[in-house]
Amino acid sequence: YQLNWITRSRSFLSMEESKLSVEQFSPDYVNYFYQFPQEKKDKIFASQDLLYKGISSHTITDIYNLLYEHSVSGEEMNVRLQVLSEVKKIQEKGNKYEIYCHQWQQNQDFSLESEVVILGTGYRPYVPSFIKNLTPYISWDERGRYEVEADYRLRLNIPNQIYVHSGISHSHGVGSTNLGLAVHRNKVIINHLIGEEV
Repeated sequence: YQLNWITRSRSFLSMEESKLSVEQFSPDYVNYFYQFPQEKKDKIFASQDLLYKGISSHTITDIYNLLYEHSVSGEEMNVRLQVLSEVKKIQEKGNKYEIYCHQWQQNQDFSLESEVVILGTGYRPYVPSFIKNLTPYISWDERGRYEVEADYRLRLNIPNQIYVHSGISHSHGVGSTNLGLAVHRNKVIINHLIGEEV
């Protein structure tokens, strides 16, 4: 078999997982981040990609060690790690797939053939389709993201309440991508619903 790993990233980047960097996944940091104007939040969040995007250092080490062991033992490896490249199109050809790619730094196209394709396309916040019916009642920012209060309520122009639990990195920062803070978000929402600290 042939294994091809194609990524549009500049390299196979390791996530920042040091002890001090996880401070940005704390309720205190979420509150700190929330108080900034939206334009500043967007700049800060854009600079924090290695806190939530990337490969865990354990995984990178395991892959490297496996490739190294095979290479020093003289085994032939059909492995290609390709950075700076984007998959543009995938076309079915019989029982295989033709994968059309573009290496964006050299501005060159190339193609690969594969029997199996696994796509890791990245994460983008998703606004559920049922929200479309509520669009007139929700405050949206200039980028089409809903505006969110500090207590995770959507900013509405009606007296009702809608709480959101995810897709709020633009308002609550990198901590909103962390499942470990889900308990904190739940606590804040429950406290607001019942009107007291639990």
